[in-house]
This record gives sequence, structure tokens and C-alpha cells, in this order.
Amino acid sequence: MIGGSPEQVERQLEDWARQAEQKAERYQEMSAAVSAVSATESSPDGVVRVTVNASGAVSALELTDRIREQTGQAVAAQIMATIQKAQARLAGQVQAAMQATIAGEQSTIESVVSSYEQRFPEPVGPPAGEGPGFKRIGELEDETPPSPPVERRQPQRRPIEEDDDFGGGSVLS
Repeated sequence: MIGGSPEQVERQLEDWARQAEQKAERYQEMSAAVSAVSATESSPDGVVRVTVNASGAVSALELTDRIREQTGQAVAAQIMATIQKAQARLAGQVQAAMQATIAGEQSTIESVVSSYEQRFPEPVGPPAGEGPGFKRIGELEDETPPSPPVERRQPQRRPIEEDDDFGGGSVLS
């Protein structure tokens, strides 16, 4: 609370202004540190490598030549799962950057980190690429099971009519 003699009030206002200026500088440092955050993840088989920036956008994507051994659907699944894994790592990195710059502002840190956790949750479900068409390196494809035999029908003969001129024989004989 501000009060006292005019000199004390002036000193208190100067202290308050200096503290506000220092806090603003710390928040600018924190903002720069958070903006510099990025996360890189690789798919389990190492075929896909993704880097995301602090906003979760993909900033780098690397694919090895082994990607050709997979179906388009499997490649897409691996890329998406790897992006999600990288994005999920952002919350921890943002928290570390904020702790290093504004450690005393725990409620602010928790609020920002919670926002990241909500936007970029940990991936759930099978690991990247383990969907239809996915083959692990060295995995042999199962032989296609034989298809059931096709029932072939014999052509039906036309019934012989008694009053036929040919007597059941061929016309050509």
C-alpha cells in the first residue's frame, strides 16, 4: 500500500515501476524462450522424423528411402502419429523454458502448460504405422490363403422329347 510522506510515496512508486519493468523483461525473456521451443520425434522404425515448433506446426519432415516399402496408408499413419508424439513433448519443454525465466509465477506456468497439454495430448492407440498394410522390417508377409474352390456347374442337357424326328440322335449323323 502506498502511503507516508511525499518522499516515501515517490520511493514506493519508483519501486513499483521498477518491479513492473523487471517483470515485463522476464515475461519478454519467457516469451522468447517459449517461442524457441521445438520437439523432434522419430517413428519406431526410424523411417519418419518430424520436428514441430512451439505452436505445434511441423517445421521439418524427414523420410528415409525405406518409406517405399510401405503403403501410402501406412506412411500417412506413421507421419501423423510421429507428429502427435512430437507435439505431446511440447508441454514439458514449454514448462522448462518458463521455469527458467519466470520461476516465481507458478500459476502462469501451470496455466500455459495446461493449455499445451489440452491442445497436444499424449497419443493413444497402437504405435505409429501399426495399421492395415504395415510391415515391420524383416517381417515376412503371410502367404495368401487359398481361395475356396469355385463350384463349376455342368451344362444341363435339354430333355429329349419323344416326338422328335431325330430319335435322340445327332442331326449330323
